[in-house]
Amino acid sequence: MTSPTPHRFKQPGWELGDLIGWVLDRDSAKFGRTFTSEDCSSTLWIAKFYERQSVADPNADTTILHALQAGELNARDRDGQPVRRDVWMARNEIDLRRACREYLFYSEDCLRLWPERPIEQCNDGLPVHIVRGLRGCDMIDENDPLAGRHRREKWRREWINKFRERQHIARRWIEFVEISKWCARSTTGTSAEDEQRALELGYQRLADSVLRGEFEAAGRSEILYLEPTVMGDGMTPRCRLTREQFEIAFDVAAMPPAPSLPLTVLNCCWLPSEMARRWLESHGYRWAPHFESAYKRRPAQAIPDFDLRLGWIPLANALEVIGTDAWEAVKKVIRREALRARCRADGITRDLKPHWLDFLAFDYPDEDVLWFDQEKVWRARTRDASLEGVPDRASEIVLLLAQCRELWPEVAWPEAGHPTDEFAGGTDPLGHRVHPFIIGVTHTIFEWCMIYTDRRPAVLNPNYDGATLRDKEFRLTLLGATGGGLRDAHGQPMGPPNDPEEQIRNEIYRELVRDIGRDRIIPVKTAYCSDAPDVFDPTRCLLDIEPIIAVARRRGDFGPTLADLLAQHGNKSRDEKSRSVPPSREKAFWAAARVAACEWLTENGCPAPGDGNQAELERWLTKWLEDRGHEASESAVRRHVARCIKERRAELSA
Repeated sequence: MTSPTPHRFKQPGWELGDLIGWVLDRDSAKFGRTFTSEDCSSTLWIAKFYERQSVADPNADTTILHALQAGELNARDRDGQPVRRDVWMARNEIDLRRACREYLFYSEDCLRLWPERPIEQCNDGLPVHIVRGLRGCDMIDENDPLAGRHRREKWRREWINKFRERQHIARRWIEFVEISKWCARSTTGTSAEDEQRALELGYQRLADSVLRGEFEAAGRSEILYLEPTVMGDGMTPRCRLTREQFEIAFDVAAMPPAPSLPLTVLNCCWLPSEMARRWLESHGYRWAPHFESAYKRRPAQAIPDFDLRLGWIPLANALEVIGTDAWEAVKKVIRREALRARCRADGITRDLKPHWLDFLAFDYPDEDVLWFDQEKVWRARTRDASLEGVPDRASEIVLLLAQCRELWPEVAWPEAGHPTDEFAGGTDPLGHRVHPFIIGVTHTIFEWCMIYTDRRPAVLNPNYDGATLRDKEFRLTLLGATGGGLRDAHGQPMGPPNDPEEQIRNEIYRELVRDIGRDRIIPVKTAYCSDAPDVFDPTRCLLDIEPIIAVARRRGDFGPTLADLLAQHGNKSRDEKSRSVPPSREKAFWAAARVAACEWLTENGCPAPGDGNQAELERWLTKWLEDRGHEASESAVRRHVARCIKERRAELSA
């Protein structure tokens, strides 16, 4: 189940999953724990089965559905368009839970119908002071001091275990226990007595280093102290173990009749990885291979052929090719907007925004995945409301191969493939004769989706355009648009997931079908199944090239074949427009806008290639226009900025 994200409670827009959890709990501290459809189903089932007292409405899905059907609550789709009331009349609670990520609501409308409950009603039958302790409050009721303390200890113990599991992979922090055990194993043989003496010596040297202040930097202790039973008396270490606190524990443990080391304290201590490395080397120990981050120890992986054919390279493979300090270099050029990166975030394929890198939860990527700290995002957005949102994570990150070659020409980059023979004639895998496939300006949706990913439509079946229901199912299988209906006992999808190529075809297909259903695209010809005349077959609907070009320009993940079509069609469209459309009259405000842009260039200098200053000037000029009530397209702003830069360079050269 997803962890609560109460910082999102103040956001103006909520998803349907957030709303289901809100109506269920009506408690801002638990907000965001129903993020996926599986979260909604399991949470509602638990609430109804166990009849928990803290639940405000165990039938939250039914309550929301009735409000939508009655017109008391208005929903919007992902494009921000209102959803009609009659859409909900044929829906049930199961449909509502499955669509938890598809619809958005204004939080003020939700709070008007279902306001937050007082804290006394959200306590599971426990005293209020214990509920506050569960929410991170250090206050403990004088009449019951143990209950809140035990709750806090349990929470801290669970958090420490999760932290330990994470550090076994990331290795940003190393435990004193692991350091001492490595000192024993790396210097002794098979004798258990020798290893025990070496273990005690390792602990002794660590204790001496703490007392000498070797683990301090700029007068501040670098020792992380993680112990579940932290008290609020000011005497017990909370997060950092200071030298004075350790001296107290050391003196107590050294008292007779059985003097020893304060192992209980030492076993709760952690060192930063680099400081642990320096300490081991300074005391004659070699560095342990298993102390390296698992990300740096991963074996080299083959680069997917599909990514290369599209002109992209996965992030993990790019870092291996670049070599030393690769991630820091890649972060730098992405921040400067000199390198384009694509990823999958919030369920869609999109560009990785440079400002996302300011909110990394971990310093190094997990293969091709980056995690972002939503607490940092929330704090930044409270200071700057104009800051764009940041997703929880970005996965399937790829870098533009052509720009990588320009930025790092000294390393050997793989060659991007081009499917020159993919659409030529020949034989299929079974040896059957296949005629050449001629790419025109009108194709079926199935053919366009296959062309989008550089795949021949007749690669597995020469009769791929059959009109029966069975032919339709075959085409949907090739598009990766089937297989989602089977579920296991836990409600999870069964069967193999789509590979990246199938997933792109599935997304393109569903986007085109959605736009046809909303009358945004008018097919050249619609199609129905021959053996079921009432069944609509979108895979055989004829479309011209314009909707495909629009999708390709927006997504940017097309293959070389469509890139050639895009270039040809773009040039053709510009030529036709220049012949048929008279030049438009420039709006009056552009003269003042160019003067302001020239002043910006005088103060900040002309942009150099790849430094990102031209993009900064475009953003500045866009805001300048908006502040004065003017509207301009992105292409118009870019055109006028380029004109100003050209004129400024001409002035400087003269």
